[in-house]
Amino acid sequence: MSWLTSWIGDSIKDSLLTQLLGFFGIVQSFLGKSLSTVAEWLGYFLKYQGDYFENIAIVQESWKVFRDFSNLFFILILIIIAFATILDIQNYNWKGLMAKFIIAALLINFSMAIGGFLIKISTNLSNVALNQFSDITANLAAGAGINQFITAEPPTATSVDPSSNLLTAAFLSTAGNIILTVIILCAFISAFAFSIARIPVLWALLIVSPVAWISSILPQTRTVWTTWWKWFNCWTFFMPVYLFSLVIGISILNNRPDIAAAIATPNTPAGFLGLGAQEIFFYILTIFIMVGSLGFAMQISCAGANTTMRAISGTVNKFVKDKTGYTAWKKGLQEKLKEVKDTGLKGKLGGAIYGGERAERLREAKVAEYLGKKGALSETEAAEVKKSYNQWKEQNLGKEELNNLNTQAAAGKYNKFEMLALRQLRAENGWVASGAAGEAEIEETIRLFGENSKSSQQYLDALKKNGFAEALGSVGQAENLARRTTILPLKKAVLETMAKNNQIIKENLAEMTLQVFASESQSVKDAIEKELQKNIKNIEGARTKKERGKFLTGEDGRRHSEGVKKLLAQQMSDDGEITTYQKYKMAAELWGGENETKSREMFGKIAKDKPAAHADILFRKELGSTEPDTLRADYNPLDPANATPQRQRAFIDEVKKKLPKMAAKSVVESDIDFWKDRPEFETALWEHIEAEERAEPTTTGRGKEKAGGGKRIMQRIQKALQDNPDPDKEAVINRLMNQLITAYPAQRRP
Repeated sequence: MSWLTSWIGDSIKDSLLTQLLGFFGIVQSFLGKSLSTVAEWLGYFLKYQGDYFENIAIVQESWKVFRDFSNLFFILILIIIAFATILDIQNYNWKGLMAKFIIAALLINFSMAIGGFLIKISTNLSNVALNQFSDITANLAAGAGINQFITAEPPTATSVDPSSNLLTAAFLSTAGNIILTVIILCAFISAFAFSIARIPVLWALLIVSPVAWISSILPQTRTVWTTWWKWFNCWTFFMPVYLFSLVIGISILNNRPDIAAAIATPNTPAGFLGLGAQEIFFYILTIFIMVGSLGFAMQISCAGANTTMRAISGTVNKFVKDKTGYTAWKKGLQEKLKEVKDTGLKGKLGGAIYGGERAERLREAKVAEYLGKKGALSETEAAEVKKSYNQWKEQNLGKEELNNLNTQAAAGKYNKFEMLALRQLRAENGWVASGAAGEAEIEETIRLFGENSKSSQQYLDALKKNGFAEALGSVGQAENLARRTTILPLKKAVLETMAKNNQIIKENLAEMTLQVFASESQSVKDAIEKELQKNIKNIEGARTKKERGKFLTGEDGRRHSEGVKKLLAQQMSDDGEITTYQKYKMAAELWGGENETKSREMFGKIAKDKPAAHADILFRKELGSTEPDTLRADYNPLDPANATPQRQRAFIDEVKKKLPKMAAKSVVESDIDFWKDRPEFETALWEHIEAEERAEPTTTGRGKEKAGGGKRIMQRIQKALQDNPDPDKEAVINRLMNQLITAYPAQRRP
């Protein structure tokens, strides 16, 4: 049964090819007739257009108008020459221009005859070329082999050996000949278009020829003369040059059988699908002759001067090149050669057959680094990655496309630099794989780049820009990677990103961040500390004002990192939470002493915004001037065990100095320790209120009470407590108010 299936398949294939050959024959016949018609029109038109130029009435009459007009300028030119001679203007004196003047004056009246004579020479040369082959179509068809498979009987499934490629070769050759015929037809249509277009153009050039001749005299107008001759020569002699080059090409093609027989040998292989090398060669040669003849004629006759003819021939050349795939193949080959030259040629086993200019650049960088140029290799590798990156980026690849390319790169399809460029693009777009796969990809990429290389830093910058999107989907994953990885740049990048995103919620993680950046420049450390400071209120044990105070002073009973405490002290200072001497002293000690810049800035801020805290600090400093041991942060001179009447009075007097200038809100915002643990503060507040009440007592009359000075202060404090309620402070104020009302009842107004 297998032979039957094979026979049926071959029969269907051969039948289909035979039908296609018949259809191609019809197309070939139509194209051949079209080519014959265009060629006949071209020959007829060229043979009988000789009298269509200077003998045309409109041309002659128009030429006379331009001739008479040009003759008027000879007098003007003589005047110019005369003045130039008097003024000794070298380019315009009579010695240099008189000969040109006389020649132009004589020949301007024969400009029509001169132009017509040159056109007749061109026409005669064209006719000579046309007479070299009696039938243009027959010569081209025979030379190019167009009729090779058209005149013969199309092969059938029964007449062709199924094991041979003859039928396939006939199909391919016929298709190729159709393309070839189209190209030749385009070439002749182009020539015919030129022959038609040249008539009105040459008419116009003949009409204005007197202007060209008179323009040859003066240097400033001589460009008109040279331009006219370029145009005239181009449109006059293009056709004979083109036809002669075509004759040469067709002569070569006519000798095709003799050349093929000379190079053929009994052992010559069949070639590609039954087509011999000579068929392929002559196919290419014919295209080259037909297309190249146009370009050759343009170069010889026009010398690049005529943009109109160049545009026409350029259109034909572009059509032919596009249809034959020449432009695409040429561009693709140039790009590939450029790539191989730069990046080298990779072998099948992964090695480089040819390293290219890239390998040489890398070798030079290695030598430079060996000789002491630090970072030379890293810079060079980064530049190579950048090249590949630009190539990938220009393609505007989507997420799935980048994922597929990344998979292929991992399989070895692309070189190291191309793969790293792909990884860079994925990082920039936030498309790195998620979870463990993403962590593995990031670590692998950095190791390929080199942990401390410039490319590695660029890759990490891209990841940081997107906050390690997708790769690190949660705070917990980011924290685990930061603790686990041994790649220091990656650890820094993750911790920095977490700090910027306010994700540092553990003290030991903040401490780790400070440690890994400890060796960086001061500016980098300052930037990291600034970001960490924003996270300080998220850290466990420092989330409320009360917790932060105990964290700083150590009253929470826990051991804390000094670096984290410094950040906490700065944040508390910025937020106005340094409200006691103890906190002030601890912060100053963390910063290196009270004379350090940060300490002085903190003290100034306290003096301005926290009068009660400022009074406490001044009291302690005054006490410490005679009793240095009392300056310790952990020492409380007003503790019942340490308090003396003198110390208590000194504190009360210091607070009383501040109270007259303190607003009710400032009093309420005083540290809770003053209200709860320091009866001296309550005493100072009472003495201040009492003094104000004495100075201005509360009065009553006609059923209305007018609050005195002390009572008004208490009322403002009570109102401030409504905005910032605190039970301990409210208890103190209520007690003082009752005491005030009892001690100083309202006096009746007279």
